Amino acid sequence: MFDLTPQIKLEKKDRVLYFWLRISLYLIALLFFVFILFSIFFPNRRYIFSFETIHSEKNTLPQPYLKDNSEINQKEIKKEGFFFSAIPLGSYSKVKINLKSSKNSSLPSVEIFAKKSYRAFSYPEDKPFGFKNGTLIKNEADYFIISEEKARKFSSPETLKNLGYSPEQFMNVSKEELHYNLSGNDISFQDSYPNSSLLKIEDNFYILENQTLKKFFSREAFLSQYEENQAIVKNPDFLNIFPVSEQPIGFADGTLVSNGISVYIISSGKIFPINNPETFQNKGFLWEDIIPIGEDEMGFYEKTKLFTIYSPHPDGTVFQSQENSQYYLIKENKKHLLPSEKIAQSWLKKSLVKATISDTINCQLKKNGTFRPAYSCEMILASFENLTNSEYQFQLVPADDFQASSLEVIFKKDWNISNLKMSLLDIFNKIILRYGISISK
Repeated sequence: MFDLTPQIKLEKKDRVLYFWLRISLYLIALLFFVFILFSIFFPNRRYIFSFETIHSEKNTLPQPYLKDNSEINQKEIKKEGFFFSAIPLGSYSKVKINLKSSKNSSLPSVEIFAKKSYRAFSYPEDKPFGFKNGTLIKNEADYFIISEEKARKFSSPETLKNLGYSPEQFMNVSKEELHYNLSGNDISFQDSYPNSSLLKIEDNFYILENQTLKKFFSREAFLSQYEENQAIVKNPDFLNIFPVSEQPIGFADGTLVSNGISVYIISSGKIFPINNPETFQNKGFLWEDIIPIGEDEMGFYEKTKLFTIYSPHPDGTVFQSQENSQYYLIKENKKHLLPSEKIAQSWLKKSLVKATISDTINCQLKKNGTFRPAYSCEMILASFENLTNSEYQFQLVPADDFQASSLEVIFKKDWNISNLKMSLLDIFNKIILRYGISISK
């Protein structure tokens, strides 16, 4: 054993004491090392939220929200309850919920429900959408353009030809798919071009809206919404027929773009900087979908707050359910079914996001405090372990109104070989993601 004092001669009694002190020091160092390893391989993740200091930077749990997605801004909790999210990266075995009520408020019976899913994919489902405006479709010998959400039929092959279309531009669809768009008036040559007509004039792309031409900011902006062959090619004289709007059209909602080393997501005329690679990956985005843009295109959008791991997927995101392969489009905090793959293709010019909604688990809060009412319950997360995303959605449902003080969420990992392997894999994947290491197969 390594001796720190080889020249010093000690009495026998002192040598024994010194020996055991050294042994104790080594054991303490070993235990500390083991503790650090266990903290790395079997971590706990703790999140807190204070209802008494709602906007405090010490809150590590995102602000709870109501059914309409508005954030809670007071400590008084109604019977309708509230929702909250937690996103611990990695896999965990169980979660413990601790809730404290205010000093002057007793806590009624409270039940907590939990599921694992992307927040946007958990939005309430609204009416299904048909084909996107501007889409060219055909069924047997009939040809249509989707204009103002309606399927408008070209009255004859001559009308089709006179307006500049060719049959090859149209996607063949079934009668069932066609019925998801209401029927509009037939198009004759005398009607001129319908709204939602797509045009290419020289190197620029346009869409006709309210009989006014709106120019796409760039070719890439057009391709984020449509295929190039959907546009009719016209000569510059065509610009004399319709007025041209001064307001250009940018990228489709949900488009991923980059400028320099920064990556952004576009939605509703705003551009959100994505804060880190972990957020990008956790949201199911793909690097190959990123479109490089210049400073002029960046200036077209209002730059706003960071897009973080807790930000819901924006309008324009297309999900595909892993349970039944159905497609859904996110718009204005609602989830809209896209009833077929072809309908989904009309909305999607990038990779879709695979998503699922787990079964719901629940627990009943029980009192565990004496002087200040505190309540807790624990849920086993085994049924969630095979789901790819890390977003846990919770719903708190009280039997009556009360005033809350604080909420604490603790994710725990059991000590076993399976979790050790998962932790090692998580660490490896984080290194790959952080340093951009590529592995050749």
